[in-house]
Amino acid sequence: MIVVALAVVATGCGRSRDGERAATPASSSAAPTRAGDLDGAGAAPAAADDGARRYTLYWTTRKEPTGGVKVALKVPAAWRDNLDKLGGPSFAETGLGHGPDVVLLPSSGVGPARIDALVRRQFDEAALAIAERAQAEDGSAWISSTRPDGYVDARRYVLAPADRGVVVCVITLTPDEASRLSELQQICSTLRVEG
Repeated sequence: MIVVALAVVATGCGRSRDGERAATPASSSAAPTRAGDLDGAGAAPAAADDGARRYTLYWTTRKEPTGGVKVALKVPAAWRDNLDKLGGPSFAETGLGHGPDVVLLPSSGVGPARIDALVRRQFDEAALAIAERAQAEDGSAWISSTRPDGYVDARRYVLAPADRGVVVCVITLTPDEASRLSELQQICSTLRVEG
């Protein structure tokens, strides 16, 4: 079973295997920013009445696509978020070495084909052969793959509206952190696109 959800990337290099931008956290010393306030000033995104934090994500620092993609994610109150220049949060105070991260990535195709194309770019055949994968009724997908060295790469993929790509929750766990996968999968399952 392959599960598609937030991805945890164990490489920490900031690039996927094919060179596209992977989630890169803002410096932990940077002040948290509001969604849409990408200059590093301001307070952390406020949680709405539903307890979710809201962010506006972009593909590029030129703020493309125009208006961004608005998302919401429920995370523990103690987690502090820092936004990168593309509006994506990276969380601190999680008890993990890194992440999870939330990113918007361009991907072509219609509906679930956009997710499938992105999955093929982010996971090689060996990783997919041993991955757990689940497709939800809403079209989102979760993939989790444990490498032979014990590192876990997991992602939840959620379609953005129209041709705006795919929002990905990325999780990378060390062998010592792997026992937290279920907890993080549950958090990533709250990721939703709002516009």
